[in-house]
Amino acid sequence: MNHDWRRSFLDFDVGTKGSAGKDGFHLGKEGFSPGAIGGLLLLGPLELLFLGAWAGRRADRMGYNRVALLGAYLLVAAGLAFALLPLLHPLWGSALALLLLGVGRALFQAANNALVLSLAPKGTEGLASGALSVARALGQALGSALAGGSLGLFYRLFPSHGLAFAATALLLTAFMGLAAFLVRSREGSGEEVGHAPLDDPGGEGGA
Repeated sequence: MNHDWRRSFLDFDVGTKGSAGKDGFHLGKEGFSPGAIGGLLLLGPLELLFLGAWAGRRADRMGYNRVALLGAYLLVAAGLAFALLPLLHPLWGSALALLLLGVGRALFQAANNALVLSLAPKGTEGLASGALSVARALGQALGSALAGGSLGLFYRLFPSHGLAFAATALLLTAFMGLAAFLVRSREGSGEEVGHAPLDDPGGEGGA
């Protein structure tokens, strides 16, 4: 298991940060005010604030791999929602997609962070934590750059802003889908990590 923790540096921040970032660009093009855009983009951080502890408890009870996979599936669903719902209404469609994105991010990040640290070889927990922080920061920067560049390209290729936004969302969803596949393959290895449920007497150690 000494090398398994390295496989756990799956991070959706390229896709998730890009999804939220491109939403601001797109809504500006659609004519929404900076106040409306800023209020909408606050949904994600507020969801993490209120759901973070709940997501961590779910990961402890259900197992890190299982919760990470559930979060991954929700993030892919959010990416598809970003591609389709804003075509019906740019603001409310984006709001619904952001709500789904926030739930997926909370579940995935809580489980993946715990998994990385639990699989780190003894004495390297600090290294794993630092590397995870660096990976997340790089993913956020790359996600924003990829979203902005792709959206600018698709604005020139497609006849409407809505179609360009949908194409960008699908591109970023592909990255999230790849990461979901990697999480699924990790779960398929048969190794589940996580604490026993808090009300399970077996969690205290058997005879």
